[in-house]
Amino acid sequence: MDTHMELFDIQSLPSTNVRDWCEANTKRPEFLDMIPSSLFDLLEECLTVNPRLRISVEEALRHEFFSRCHEDLGKKRLLRKGIRLDSGIAHLSDGQLKSDVKVLHKENMIGDVNV
Repeated sequence: MDTHMELFDIQSLPSTNVRDWCEANTKRPEFLDMIPSSLFDLLEECLTVNPRLRISVEEALRHEFFSRCHEDLGKKRLLRKGIRLDSGIAHLSDGQLKSDVKVLHKENMIGDVNV
């Protein structure tokens, strides 16, 4: 049997907890507290060995780790369309929204974003 087929036949393999591995192997443990637990969860789901059990790209993009990004992007789309956020959410100026998105990206360590 080839290796590819064997991989699909494996029901489960012992997995390494990503956070535990990072704690054991990092030279800067103080940075681990800055990483959201949802990122560790997303990584574990992406690194699942069996492709049938692994998270899909679509599922990964809907993962909790990205939820705040989706909320902020949704607000920005509404503002671009001229729709005011009257449902108890404070009105955001374009400058405030850009600032919030940049903070979000820093918090989630997603990288630079051009807004």
